Amino acid sequence: MARLLEPAHEAFLREDIAALKSLKRRGQALARLFRKNLERLVSECLAEKSLDCARRAQPYLGAWHNLKMIAVNISNLCDDFQIKIVEKIEFSHLALDHCRRLLVLADRIFQGLAEDAENGNGRNSEKTTFSCRQLIRLADHYQAEHEERLLMGICSPRAYSIFSNMLEALGSIGRYLLRLNNILNQPEIIERRQG
Repeated sequence: MARLLEPAHEAFLREDIAALKSLKRRGQALARLFRKNLERLVSECLAEKSLDCARRAQPYLGAWHNLKMIAVNISNLCDDFQIKIVEKIEFSHLALDHCRRLLVLADRIFQGLAEDAENGNGRNSEKTTFSCRQLIRLADHYQAEHEERLLMGICSPRAYSIFSNMLEALGSIGRYLLRLNNILNQPEIIERRQG
């Protein structure tokens, strides 16, 4: 998953439809994998005789769900950007800069989460929480800013609609990353990963 956003950033910069389609297929494959694993985990939890065993599995179910939703939102982001390219919808330099900033921030968050998951130490947890909140705030701020540009006639309704959808997907990615960070950095999860 951590390798998904860096190619997204590159595909968006180059406005490369083939790269976007490839990225979307990878995101969809991840979502299917997460769905399969979620279904397996749910059936295992339901089969558990001990309430304690089912409780221990709960954070993993939450993590899988959040990862699946991140993959779904990456797919949505690719769809919107592909529409922008195919329909030759021009974004302002400001809008493109905002997209890039959010993608770079999301990529850094993924890298921090991947490092924490690999090392099992939760060292990046506070930084990741801050970055997730910053991503969500920026997506909301850019949404309001570009809505104002639409009302002033600076931005076309079609460009605003596509850009707004992209901001919504990026904000959702930030919210699911924040939830995932909270799950991965619960003390009992860190203990299990270290043990």
